[in-house]
Amino acid sequence: VMQYTATDVLVKYADGKMEWTEIEDLKKLVVPNSTGEELRKQLGAQLLAAADDGSLEAMLRDKAEAKAEDLRLEIGQQLLNAVEDGSLEKILQEKATSLAEQVRLRVGQQLVAAAGDGRLEAALLRQAPKMDRLESVRQQT
Repeated sequence: VMQYTATDVLVKYADGKMEWTEIEDLKKLVVPNSTGEELRKQLGAQLLAAADDGSLEAMLRDKAEAKAEDLRLEIGQQLLNAVEDGSLEKILQEKATSLAEQVRLRVGQQLVAAAGDGRLEAALLRQAPKMDRLESVRQQT
C-alpha cells in the first residue's frame, strides 16, 4: 500500500504495477484467520469421519487398484512391443545361453572337485563293469 483514502488504496503489485483499489474489494480477497481455522477443522472432521466409516480406505484402495491396472496395461504394452521388435526373443536367448553357461561351469567345478578328492575315480571304477557289458553288446551288434 503506497497511499490511501477513506475508500481506496494505492497498491503496488509484485510486477511493479500500481493501481487504486477500493478497500471493500480488498476485504473480499482477504480471508480472516478464523475462517481458515474453521475450514481446517471442518476438513479434519470430514477426514476423520471418512476414516471411521471406511470410505477413505475404499477410496484409497480404488486409487491403488486403478494405478495397478494402469501399470499392468503399460507393462503389457511394453511386452507386446518387445515381442514385435524381437527384443524379447533376444533377451530370452541371452538368458538361456547364460543359464546353460552357468550349468556348464558348475558341472565343471564339481568334476574338478570330484577328481581332486577321489570321488570321480571311484565312480568310474564302479561304472566299469557296466561299460564293459555295453561294449560287448555293441560289438555283438
